[in-house]
Amino acid sequence: MKNASVLSIRSPEEIILIGMQKLHTCSCTSMGDLNSSLRVLKIEQCPVLKVFPLFQNSQQFKIERMSWLSSLTKLTINDCPHLHVHNPLPPSTIVSELFIAGVSTLPRVEGSSHGTLRIGRHPNDIFSFDSDDILEPMILDDKSLSFHSLRSLTRLVIDGCKNLMSVSFESLRQLLRLKSLGIYNCPQLFSSNVPSELTSEDTTGANRNALPSLECLDIASCGINGK
Repeated sequence: MKNASVLSIRSPEEIILIGMQKLHTCSCTSMGDLNSSLRVLKIEQCPVLKVFPLFQNSQQFKIERMSWLSSLTKLTINDCPHLHVHNPLPPSTIVSELFIAGVSTLPRVEGSSHGTLRIGRHPNDIFSFDSDDILEPMILDDKSLSFHSLRSLTRLVIDGCKNLMSVSFESLRQLLRLKSLGIYNCPQLFSSNVPSELTSEDTTGANRNALPSLECLDIASCGINGK
């Protein structure tokens, strides 16, 4: 199993793939059954894995975007630099454990879809935040993060994303229960690329209507404030 290069999956509730150094492709017998049955997915240390069913474009296998992995509650993808993930994560509003790191096309993400979500480095990281950043310029919007699955999110922290260039307010305004938003150490994020609703000192009126639950906004060490 450890030396397998191709793996066929049926329709289990839990899939755990760890340390499969030669695995490059996963397939399944029924995409629809796997999509509806999967509850836990953990993929770690699979350095050559490129293809995993359900991470391909959902239109290709005729699954509605809103029903994609709708039963998944735990998702870990770690140290799989070549894995292709064509749909934004998290896939549903019930993901209680989410950890993404070491995927070249995705930022580091940790948390849940209904509590706290951290994008970028963790406070306990002892290494430079550069190591976990994606290489290409990053735009935080519905294409990079599934904001519609984060409607119950209460706290969002964006820290150490050196290539973060822009934040979409249209995406952020879907976070109706967001109480706290922190953006730190994102040197390429300048005020011209950040919604005026976030940089304005006025927290009433239209701003309040757009993010009705927001109580705390903290921005530091970003191009926004020139520090």
